[in-house]
Amino acid sequence: MNKKILLFVCFAMISITVFGQYNNRSRRGIDPLRRTQSAATQNQPPSEAQKERFAKKLEERKEELITNFLSTLKADEFQKEIIKQTLNDYFEKKNEFYKFPFASTREREDAEKLFNEAHFAELKTIISEADMVKVNDFITGKFSESDAKKNIKKKKKKKKKKKDN
Repeated sequence: MNKKILLFVCFAMISITVFGQYNNRSRRGIDPLRRTQSAATQNQPPSEAQKERFAKKLEERKEELITNFLSTLKADEFQKEIIKQTLNDYFEKKNEFYKFPFASTREREDAEKLFNEAHFAELKTIISEADMVKVNDFITGKFSESDAKKNIKKKKKKKKKKKDN
C-alpha cells in the first residue's frame, strides 16, 4: 500500500512539473501567435509627443552633464561660462556634422578631428592646459560623471563645515 502511495505522489509531482513548464513556455512568447502580436506593437514609430519628450529629456541631461563637468574645472566663473557656451555650440554643430554624408569613415574621422581642433582653438587661449585636457577628455567620452558628482558633494560638505565653524 505504501509503495502505491509513494508511486502515485512521484507521478503527480512529475506531471505537475511537466505541465508547469509547458504552460510557462506559452507565456514567455514562444507561441507563434503571441510573438507576432508583440512584434507588431514594438515596431510602431514614436509619436510626435514622444519625440518631443525625448528631445526635452536629452536637452536636460546635456545641461546636467555640462554643469557637472564645469564643477571639475579650476577656472573662474567667466571662463566657465565661456566653456559652457562653447560646449553647447559644439554639440549643436556636432549634430549637423553627423547629418553630412562622407565617402568613408576615415574621411569622417579626419574631418571630425579638424572640426574639434578648429572649434576649440579659441578656447585654448583662454583656459589653462589642465582644463583644456579635461575638455578634450569630456569630448572624447573619458569624463566620469560619478567622480564629478562625488567632488560636488565633497565641496558642499566643506562649505557646510566652514559655515558651522
